[in-house]
Amino acid sequence: MAKKSKEELKKSIDESIEDVDKKIAMLEDIEDSMDNTKETVEKSLFDELESKYNDLTTKYSDLQNKYKERFFSNDAPESKPEVTGDNIDSIGLQEVNYIDIKEI
Repeated sequence: MAKKSKEELKKSIDESIEDVDKKIAMLEDIEDSMDNTKETVEKSLFDELESKYNDLTTKYSDLQNKYKERFFSNDAPESKPEVTGDNIDSIGLQEVNYIDIKEI
């Protein structure tokens, strides 16, 4: 027995059943059954997308918490290098002499 499409089933019932009421009932059953598969596919797609959404929402929430912790943590800030005459060139600073006008 070959697998038939929805249209082929409807045509087969239309040709083989003479009673109009039975024919209509069978055609309605086929139509409802075929539409049910569409709902099943849509439901599985919805479940998959909902799962991905929940995963992304969780990751977003984790990132927000990490970002907040970065600013509210009690860790001491990194110490800045001390500027002395010996290490001025090594930290990229240049010594500049200015003359104050009041001294003139």
